[in-house]
Amino acid sequence: MAKSGFSGKNILINLIVTIVAGFIYFYVELPPINLHSAAFYSFFLFLSVVYCITAVITSGIYRQAENGKTFWKLLKGSCIVPLIVIGAVFVIYVVGGLLSSVVIRSGAYAKLITVETGDFTQDIEEISFDQIPMLDRDSAEKLGDRKLGELADMVSQFEVADNYTQINNQLIVNHRFNARWTLNVTGHYTYGSGYYNQYKNGQTLSEYGIAPIPTDDPNEPITESNLIRRKSMDNHFGGVVASANYTRGRVQLALGGAGNVYDGGHWGNVMSVVDAPGFPRHEYYRNASTKYDANVFAKINWEAARGLNLYADLQYRFIRHNITGTNDNFNSTTSALQELDIHRTYHFFNPKAGVNYTFARNHKVYVSFAVAQKEPTRSNFTDTKNGEYPTSERLYDWEFGYLFHNDRFEAGVNFYYMSYKDQLVATGELSDTGQELSRNIPDSYRRGIELSASLNIARWFSLGANATLSQNRIENYTEYVSEYDADWNYLGEKELYLGTSTLSYSPSVIAGVLLDFHVKGFSALLHTQYVGKQYFTNGRNDALSLDDYCVTNLNLGYELAASKIGSVRFGVQINNLFNTEYCNNGYGYSSIVGGVREDSAFYFPQAMFNVLANVTVRF
Repeated sequence: MAKSGFSGKNILINLIVTIVAGFIYFYVELPPINLHSAAFYSFFLFLSVVYCITAVITSGIYRQAENGKTFWKLLKGSCIVPLIVIGAVFVIYVVGGLLSSVVIRSGAYAKLITVETGDFTQDIEEISFDQIPMLDRDSAEKLGDRKLGELADMVSQFEVADNYTQINNQLIVNHRFNARWTLNVTGHYTYGSGYYNQYKNGQTLSEYGIAPIPTDDPNEPITESNLIRRKSMDNHFGGVVASANYTRGRVQLALGGAGNVYDGGHWGNVMSVVDAPGFPRHEYYRNASTKYDANVFAKINWEAARGLNLYADLQYRFIRHNITGTNDNFNSTTSALQELDIHRTYHFFNPKAGVNYTFARNHKVYVSFAVAQKEPTRSNFTDTKNGEYPTSERLYDWEFGYLFHNDRFEAGVNFYYMSYKDQLVATGELSDTGQELSRNIPDSYRRGIELSASLNIARWFSLGANATLSQNRIENYTEYVSEYDADWNYLGEKELYLGTSTLSYSPSVIAGVLLDFHVKGFSALLHTQYVGKQYFTNGRNDALSLDDYCVTNLNLGYELAASKIGSVRFGVQINNLFNTEYCNNGYGYSSIVGGVREDSAFYFPQAMFNVLANVTVRF
């Protein structure tokens, strides 16, 4: 005889899943609690279906699918209550619909309308057809497009459509020559192509390389209009990554390298000019970019004595970056689109070395030093001023730490000091094309302490915590603020020397606590994170900052074992458990108008209490 699995535990699980699903459905759809609403009955139908599906899984009756008679018998036993509910709801809906229909309640509906005697010719005055405003279809569409661009919430842009395709290819080869040597080689190629359209209003046509468009009035050509533009791209990225690994006794050695090539094109077209129907498609910029990136490295790890490990990592990196053509940024100084002719070559040597020592079995100390170098990005080259291109950045990183661990407790502390040479940061200056630019700052640093600890209080409960306390500073910093007169005529940029300032988006305190509860198939993770105050700019301006915030998330899950399909896990992610109002990002800038400084800050508020549900089936 087949085992039905109709236990109290299964019924409880079915009810919990149904209640959670119903809560989510109600939270999202808000069905009216009204016997006259079809959405109310759909809600009950949804709950019944969820219960039946859950019952089929928890009871294991799907295993009897081959025996039709037994399967339907067990299915009826598992779902008898929701089936009765579905039947009752259906009967109530049908009977209620009939009783409230206009056929049966025509008299009641007739009394809802008060009939009065009137004269149509007096109530509705006749007008002449020549007084009715007429507009042809083309003019109506043109007017509609123009007004769309004037809407306040679409002043900057309105995305009409986008289209992008990316194809990724990989070839991976792994080979073991003998007990000491192995080889890993990966070849890759990615192709990407696509575009996106934007509706832009009030555009100056000369900034798109478009001459004034003649009209019926030769004295009033079109020089400004709303328009639709399309920005397109076509990219190729490919390369090879390889490493050979050698192990003998207490020595592990890795030799390898990589070579990658990027070849991409960017171009833009004005698809249509609203005030000039029939204006042909016009290409206004096109540029090409190639980047060659290659490196070779050698790593060695040597256990010099019991518990004492020495390691070193040496890397040489070569970069060649070429950007040519016309950019999409308009240069008001030259009254033309920005011309690009950038060719840069970089040679980087990045060494790293360290020592770690394990003693008394549970204790470990370590120290390391590393040098890392980074080339400027594409935007660092395109958003420049007076042809002044940035140089590469260099980082010197010293770290020292201690770790302790045993079967129940782990703790660690890490001290770090990161000294930057020529770090690229925003200074408030604007490029020749009006974009925010980044400058190489001679001296800046980050230093701090990282703390972590975890405790297994019981087999089913653990507690973890971490914190980072840091200072993030720029030395000898000068801020630039755009200055205007009282009529908003641009006067230039004012220099404000601030000395030592704080790096933007760098909170001095970050901390978190994690509670992990798990017993049998049930798990609950409670994670609380605190992030300290951050500044939008490097000027350490309180008016341009993010307040500190603390947010808590809860992750609940229950996993059921199923012999045929492996397991089924039902999960609920509850974000912002305590409904905290906070922003985790934003931006801002300053201006001086008529001698008075004005700070403009913009924030990205995060969602209040919200719930996500998921079901994971493992086969």
